[in-house]
Amino acid sequence: MRLTMPEVETKRLYLRPVEEEDACDMFAYYKDPAVMKYLTLQPHKHVDDTLKAIKQYLLPYEKRQVPQTWVIVWKENEKVIGNLNIHTVEGDCGQIGYLLHQDYWGKGIMKEAVEQLVYVGFNHIGLHRIEALYDVEHIASGKVLAACGFEKEGVLRQYAKLSDGKYHDMVITSILREEWLKGVKKHEERT
Repeated sequence: MRLTMPEVETKRLYLRPVEEEDACDMFAYYKDPAVMKYLTLQPHKHVDDTLKAIKQYLLPYEKRQVPQTWVIVWKENEKVIGNLNIHTVEGDCGQIGYLLHQDYWGKGIMKEAVEQLVYVGFNHIGLHRIEALYDVEHIASGKVLAACGFEKEGVLRQYAKLSDGKYHDMVITSILREEWLKGVKKHEERT
């Protein structure tokens, strides 16, 4: 399994591995309680918190045996506006996560990024199954995943303690490599 992530360019985004120099841009959304609401992490209070997370958690990906984390760079202003990764790998199954600066919500950016993460997960990393969990109340995240071909499998009751300190019901979704390939073929037939 390859753990290094390629750099990818889409119509509006650059997706590349995170660097320490991204801390200031990343802090802009890591400090936002609205962005962090559906995560297990607390909002960051200082840019040093973000830099520490990059150094201690995101950069030592090989030590954790997971692929590198990507940052989402908005081409228009070359700012890092979010990040996404395959944060857990067991065998040939990976679980993804993502977050995005609030100023960029509702623009289809995360769908654009997650589609590329799924592509790389299957073709570059060699996964068979990709999973994602989201809070039952986080409707937007569910829409992103559905638009990327993920199927809802069920609800895990009081599965995760999120940033509010309470346990939340989480929806588990997944996409299998064979399902993804069928979707790619259908798309190619239409174009």
